[in-house]
Amino acid sequence: MYTRTLSKPDGRSLRLYSRRPIPETISSPPTAPQGAGANSYLRWHPLLREWVDDPAARPEDLDALASADEQAWFEESKPLLLY
Repeated sequence: MYTRTLSKPDGRSLRLYSRRPIPETISSPPTAPQGAGANSYLRWHPLLREWVDDPAARPEDLDALASADEQAWFEESKPLLLY
């Protein structure tokens, strides 16, 4: 088993494991800015926190809260989709 520890730009460690030697040329991926990423829209949405903080909230309540914003985001990002 081969291991290699890399340091991310924000100081966190990233440990790689492999059955084959890990090239010395491999580097740690950059840290994405907050809210970046393919599935990050809801992850950083303020309505998610509102829903999580409500102990009586059910999954369908989140759908009702976020559906209008989610639809607007989908329409806005549609031209950027590759498939």
